[in-house]
Amino acid sequence: MLLSLLVLLLVSPRVFGDGCIHGGFDFSTLSPAKGITASTDVGDITLNPCGTMTGDSQFCSFNDAGVQRDCGRIDQWSGEDSLSLTLTGGDFCTPRMGAPRSEYGATIYFRCDSSAGVGTPKPTDAFPASRCTDTQTEFVFEWRTSLVCKGGLSFGGVMLIIILVCTLLYLGCGFGYLWFRKGARGLQAIPNWAFWKALPRLVLDGFLFAFSFGKKLPTGAYSAI
Repeated sequence: MLLSLLVLLLVSPRVFGDGCIHGGFDFSTLSPAKGITASTDVGDITLNPCGTMTGDSQFCSFNDAGVQRDCGRIDQWSGEDSLSLTLTGGDFCTPRMGAPRSEYGATIYFRCDSSAGVGTPKPTDAFPASRCTDTQTEFVFEWRTSLVCKGGLSFGGVMLIIILVCTLLYLGCGFGYLWFRKGARGLQAIPNWAFWKALPRLVLDGFLFAFSFGKKLPTGAYSAI
């Protein structure tokens, strides 16, 4: 039983996500290397809040006349009921001859939509009409997705249910086998009763040994070998 729980804890990050959690929401399903592509008036822009896209542009990128441009890196996650992601520090653009250069950036506003699944980011009314303007180099998106909808079970809740089910199966099956096949009665019908009975003392001995830094304990603390 203990071994099965240990294995479960080891494999759980692969089963329940890879740690891309923001604002209490798990974005692990948004972490394919290619990211999620949004179609806009200035061309396709690829986004990935988990930052796992291949190449230098791991969070936001677009194709500019055959050149892959970086349109921002993680700057800040904010909000709870209305989660948003700000990306700054992208490649520089020069809107016109002699104008100062500015950096590309992006802002993504996540909206709960339980019917949208993963969903796709869409440009908002604040989206620039061209990639590089005198006044704005920020791409603004609204992303309707079920990933930011509250409710359902958290990772901890799922783990508790799994542990509870495994415990009930262990006790139920073990008790039934010992009662009906072995004729055990009373406490002897509890699976591995001798082990569970001795466990508190074994744990105490372990703590005493650890806190004594391996030094010899008072006579009688351990049986002679």
